[in-house]
Amino acid sequence: MSSWYEVKSNSTGTFRFRLRCPEGRMLIESPAYDSKDDAVSAIESMNQVCASPDRYKRFIHSSGKNYFSLKDKANKEIIVSHLYDSEATRDHAMEFIAQMGQSKEVKFT
Repeated sequence: MSSWYEVKSNSTGTFRFRLRCPEGRMLIESPAYDSKDDAVSAIESMNQVCASPDRYKRFIHSSGKNYFSLKDKANKEIIVSHLYDSEATRDHAMEFIAQMGQSKEVKFT
């Protein structure tokens, strides 16, 4: 079993995707997109750039917690992570998402 993307419709009529690890745990969730096609397009962009370390930007939240964003080739933000307690945990999550994000499997729910 490998990682996969899940595309979900929201009650507001928008769509978002989630990257799931082989065990089914959610790794990252996208912002809302206006259409299913836009969400799928964002997944394709993520596939293209997730293995490139230079596409990840590291930040420290005003709370002192660490997080990151991933930008596509046009420098548009694809995802923003949740907050991590340490730089090491954030960096490990980035490495894991770089691997798992290369999945081509997309499920619609």
